[in-house]
Amino acid sequence: MDRETLSLSRLKWGHWTILVVALVMSVVGLWQSVLPYLAERHYRDGFNFDAATRYKYAVEELEIAVQYAPWETQYIMALAKAIEGLADQTPDVPTKIQLLQRAESLYLRTIDLDVMNPWQHNRLGAVYTLMADLIPARRVELTAMAEREVRSAAEYDHQNPLFQLNLAYYLHRAGRFEEARKYYQIVLDMDPNILEAHYNMADISRREGKIGDTLKSYLAVYTVNKDFPNINLALAGTYAQMGRTADAIPYMEAEIKKRPDFVDGIKSLITMYQQTGNFARIAELYYQLIMLNPGSKDYYPAFAAAVKTAGKSDATLASLNQLKAQNPNAQVLDELIALVR
Repeated sequence: MDRETLSLSRLKWGHWTILVVALVMSVVGLWQSVLPYLAERHYRDGFNFDAATRYKYAVEELEIAVQYAPWETQYIMALAKAIEGLADQTPDVPTKIQLLQRAESLYLRTIDLDVMNPWQHNRLGAVYTLMADLIPARRVELTAMAEREVRSAAEYDHQNPLFQLNLAYYLHRAGRFEEARKYYQIVLDMDPNILEAHYNMADISRREGKIGDTLKSYLAVYTVNKDFPNINLALAGTYAQMGRTADAIPYMEAEIKKRPDFVDGIKSLITMYQQTGNFARIAELYYQLIMLNPGSKDYYPAFAAAVKTAGKSDATLASLNQLKAQNPNAQVLDELIALVR
């Protein structure tokens, strides 16, 4: 029997239906295979814009990534975080609130997809905290919602010190010091080198008048990291409060060395040296203040008095004359020379 040749004209409706369905499924399958690549490309671009704090472009790219892969919580969270960044850059309060509400809806969407992921609860808690400051009429409600989310993050990953620290910090800000201390201690039990916990424990002890515990916690920070923000000021202030001026001075000196234009710090250091009677150093500090504001004569008398009390008139005159030779047009030096002479 002759083999019949298949032709399109002889296909039945059922065959056509199968052929069309197969073709559509092939196209859909091909498109679905391309979607993850497109989503990842836009996610990477959005991630790079976010890292460069170019949040407007980050949001645009990440929105496309989420459209291509709406099931990816990583992309949704990145988009919400970029929207938070855009809100931070926005001065207009109503617009800022709208952006934060949009971030809120995205974080809630990720929680629906994965309720036990602590990162989403943690970020949502931060959003509610920001909104509470911007919407006074809802402050109580939003503050409670923020605590709920921060506490959820700490509970869902109770072995992660980051979430315990964040809950402790939240309670600390709320003035619930005993609860905050409990969670700071949990953090330190997990990792004693988390310096923020030591530093914040010191603040609680200071507020409670426990000056010895305050000093102990600050020293724990300083021992590990001498460059921890404000640690020199914290130690100088604590020692000064204890009446241990000689111990406070080195820390304030270290801070002034790092920030030679720190006027309040220089003034505090002058007060400390007045208690120890180091008028030579006081004269140097007054000169530093004069140089920071050469148009003012407020510190001239104090400078001259410190020089004379220290018995450094001749040495100071020699130094000022040397500076005058290098800066012949400096009128301030003429005036200081006249005062010291």
